[in-house]
Amino acid sequence: MLYLFSNEDDWDKKYHDKIIIADNEREAKDYKEIGKKFIEDYYKRYYPFNQGKVLGIERREIINLDDKGEYKLKGIIDRLDQVKDGTYEIHDYKTSKSLPEQSKMDEDRQLALYQIGVQSMWDDVGSVELVWHYVAFDKEIRSSRTEEELDELKKDTIMDYYLDKETGEVIITSEEAFEYAEEAEEDEDNIREDLPDWQKEDVKLAQDILFKNPDRYICIPEGPPYKGYNLMVEFAEKVEDELLKEKLSIALDGKGAFRRFKNVIADYPDYREKWFKFRDERLNKKVIEWLNSIGIEPI
Repeated sequence: MLYLFSNEDDWDKKYHDKIIIADNEREAKDYKEIGKKFIEDYYKRYYPFNQGKVLGIERREIINLDDKGEYKLKGIIDRLDQVKDGTYEIHDYKTSKSLPEQSKMDEDRQLALYQIGVQSMWDDVGSVELVWHYVAFDKEIRSSRTEEELDELKKDTIMDYYLDKETGEVIITSEEAFEYAEEAEEDEDNIREDLPDWQKEDVKLAQDILFKNPDRYICIPEGPPYKGYNLMVEFAEKVEDELLKEKLSIALDGKGAFRRFKNVIADYPDYREKWFKFRDERLNKKVIEWLNSIGIEPI
């Protein structure tokens, strides 16, 4: 238990009174004891730690979402292993006080995105397992993804950016909207009835870009550094309304995050306006640079 003693020493050296404890029912010593129990339980479960070969701890990776490498994400994998049968395992550690159901983890997008990155690292990556350690419960949850599910995740994460030459507005729409637009072609009456109103509007816009007024729009070749999903996550983290913050966190977890985020934010008009303002401010600098690069001076 050398690590446990070392951890206690680290706690005593690094803890200070300026650390804010959010839970009013607990004190610093409670968290220290909780941490000790997490480590003891984990040690007992996995000792002598010979389940596989550790390939990396907090390993940074680049995740390519398209074949051209135009859309990329950065990630940090808590732990990456390869076990005896050759399977790669992506491990993530959670200290949450709640234990999610299996169905929720089967839709988790974070480790699935990490899988996309891992599959591009080496030629021998075949089977991949996603593993979450909920240390408060001494519980391990496992899941996996098919190639079809990973392809859907890529499409859901990528968003396209267009400049409306008539209004000067930067338009953001998803790959999914373009797929629905191509399915309906030019006829608005062919748009799927089961889509929410906001998504029908996105599909109409995609139809306008693809079929009705293609000369009106210029595709911005490189999206801003805050691409789709990351931009929504950053906004959600800044939300002060705790209920909305929780709803957005749930919406952003799993497939269909873009659609769920818009569904949630639509019920909060004030925050919907804040979202648009936040998004536009983040995009503004990059778009101005791009306009200058093609000889257009923004007003």
